[in-house]
Amino acid sequence: MKSYKLFEICNPKQWKTISEKDLLDDGYPVYGANGIIGFYSEYNHEKETILVTCRGATCGTVNISKPYSYVNGNAMALDDLNEELIHIDYLYYFLKFRGFNDVISGSAQPQIVRNAIGKIQIPVCDMETQIQIVKTLKMAEELISNREAQISALDELTRSLFLDMFGDPSSNEKWDVNNLDALTLKITDGEHNNPEFLSSGEYMIKAKDVLESGISLDDPSYISTEDLNKFRKKCNPDLGDLLLVSRGATIGRTTVVDTEIPFALMGSVILIKLDTSLINNYYLVNLLKSSFVKSKLVSASSASAQQAIYLKDLKKLQIMLPPLQLQESYANKVIEIEKQKNVLLESLKEFENFFNGLLQKAFSGELFQEQA
Repeated sequence: MKSYKLFEICNPKQWKTISEKDLLDDGYPVYGANGIIGFYSEYNHEKETILVTCRGATCGTVNISKPYSYVNGNAMALDDLNEELIHIDYLYYFLKFRGFNDVISGSAQPQIVRNAIGKIQIPVCDMETQIQIVKTLKMAEELISNREAQISALDELTRSLFLDMFGDPSSNEKWDVNNLDALTLKITDGEHNNPEFLSSGEYMIKAKDVLESGISLDDPSYISTEDLNKFRKKCNPDLGDLLLVSRGATIGRTTVVDTEIPFALMGSVILIKLDTSLINNYYLVNLLKSSFVKSKLVSASSASAQQAIYLKDLKKLQIMLPPLQLQESYANKVIEIEKQKNVLLESLKEFENFFNGLLQKAFSGELFQEQA
């Protein structure tokens, strides 16, 4: 393998940005920082082109544009690619594997500048080996995509089952309603001040750790046992409780606590302890996941500087209340679906680990022998 600077194989360039007011409903696709943002009457790229997000929270994201596209200035276009030296998909996979942490600058507004990205070193093998690598990585990615589609299908089944049994929450005329506060034992949030974080200890769950499928302990923060006990006096999440992300990128994400391991919560996560004689947790979590209810919660905060879900609004949220027996019948079906989904999620994790292993071998020269 020979190493080249990115400058030696392409021309990184930021193009003029089209104003949002000039975007059209049809035409050539316009790429912003995170993919297609609209359409325009002109294009500035005839061929597929690798794009690297160069501003904002998603700085360093890699995409490939469609042919005949307009690329805005929030993405660095890797123009004039030397196609005799390097395959576009090979470079795409390498850049995704490598990342850009060492070339991102700025704290308040992360950015990647041309001079920094151009100095990245690219390991280049012969074209035949590049094509073999790309073919192998695409096959592995297809396995991941198929598994993700199966998981999405089970999520859709859960949503369809909810509508079949309870109807659309946006047009409820069948069931009684009550404030959420009247159906719970406690609604509160976690710690608003950062505790002393440790390298090991007790779990402190943040918004990023709240997944649709439960609590993730893969990349946790740790606190002392003393702090855990102190924080749990006010906010004590337990198995079967609901957690709701109240701000940030995943605002509105809701899950059922699926672990008996004790943990504390940061202030960006709300705890909902239910009165189980009135309402079932799996029924409520899927009601809160519905687009209608989630939009009601989020819209209540639209006047604030930072979009957030507030305890006072959540407590007043009107909850349609079918008979408990019907809720529990739904919950039993959902639990069976979740069992299937968890098997698929474990399989997905294995596929992702396999794919990451392939990337490591591909770009260290271990996956295929380079042709003489």
